[in-house]
Amino acid sequence: MELVDREDLDNDPVPLALFFGVVLPSLLGALWGDPVGAYVWGGLVARIAVWHCTFLVNSWVFHQLRTIPFTNSIPSLAHWHGLQPYSDEDTSRGNLVLAILTSGEGSHNFHAFPHDYRSGPSATAWDPSKWIILLLHRFGLVRGLRTARETDMKEALVYMSHKAAHGVPPKEDEKSGPA
Repeated sequence: MELVDREDLDNDPVPLALFFGVVLPSLLGALWGDPVGAYVWGGLVARIAVWHCTFLVNSWVFHQLRTIPFTNSIPSLAHWHGLQPYSDEDTSRGNLVLAILTSGEGSHNFHAFPHDYRSGPSATAWDPSKWIILLLHRFGLVRGLRTARETDMKEALVYMSHKAAHGVPPKEDEKSGPA
């Protein structure tokens, strides 16, 4: 029988995250006789708390009470009401109120540039995640940040502005289309 090549495991952070996020809490819980409770609280509930509190500004309790109802509603609300400055090819929209209530998750119209790490590309867009990720990048903890090209974003803005002002997209010779 051949040995399995582990190089891909050594380079993949997922198994390590699963071990420290799920397996280790259960093992520690087994020390005091409650591995299932430790799995639930130290594994599942902790992951959910981290997921919802990633960029915590306020206290944990206040943040949870404020954001859970909104964060879980974002997939619906951010596709229902708001601006579409980049594209109207899907139903995603940007909504400042939702963005403030959910620490930036309400800027959904940036789906037009899915590979960009930012939800709000401009410096004034409410997107604290963008600033945290950029700070982590400066400290060398995040690598390979990808952004949309400025020309693509400007072309998309011009395209959508023309479409909003005139009710129709610009003619082919006037535009290069949405990104």
